[in-house]
Amino acid sequence: MRKVFLSLVAILLCSLTSFAQTQIWTAQDFNSVGTSGDYKLMADINLGTYDATSNNFVIDNFSGTFDGNGHTITYQASYNSGSFGLFQSVSGTIKNLTVSASVTFGGSSNHLNVGLLCGSLGSTGLLQSCNVTGVINSTAVSKNGSGTDSGLLVGESSGTIKYCIGNGSVAGLGHVGGLIGRMNGGSVLGSAFTGSVYAIAPEKANGDHSYGSVAGGICGAVQTGSSIKSCFVDADIVAEDVNN
Repeated sequence: MRKVFLSLVAILLCSLTSFAQTQIWTAQDFNSVGTSGDYKLMADINLGTYDATSNNFVIDNFSGTFDGNGHTITYQASYNSGSFGLFQSVSGTIKNLTVSASVTFGGSSNHLNVGLLCGSLGSTGLLQSCNVTGVINSTAVSKNGSGTDSGLLVGESSGTIKYCIGNGSVAGLGHVGGLIGRMNGGSVLGSAFTGSVYAIAPEKANGDHSYGSVAGGICGAVQTGSSIKSCFVDADIVAEDVNN
């Protein structure tokens, strides 16, 4: 009788967990994802082309949990203001998700970060077992002329990244990395990038010669307090300065 009771309790707990978790089956479902909550992707979905007018499918200030459940989200975008990513900024958890996308990024703003999955990952944010594949071409220059933080996975990170893989090409002005444009602290563990990275000094585009370019396979610019361990890179990496 005790075993039967415990089994019923276990089933009830699983049912409650499933009930609390919002399932995402379609692009329309994804458009309803809020800034918090617990979500699980149940199928591969194609979000189409990003529309800046309606701000469709881009999620900002995400503090919840999104489980990709091994599925893929596909999209393409052309963006010209502020930071950009499928999740523009994350302080929560994204895991087990594959993103396949092509992004053209331009314009001028105070803070510019671009990644296929995430524009900016905060100190409490976690990206785990996520894959990204595709292309980023960034011509954006911040208002002080310093360029952009561009990475195939995330533009700027001070959070935790574990077991993530990127494959594709990233080109931009300023800090450009295969997975991460710039690390402001935080850590990367057991992750990999294959493809190409190309960084050009932003002054070549706007005439300001105060800034150079930085490129790297895992990360473009790495600030004090950041940690990168047990990672792999197989990439063509080029950084050009104004005198080259």
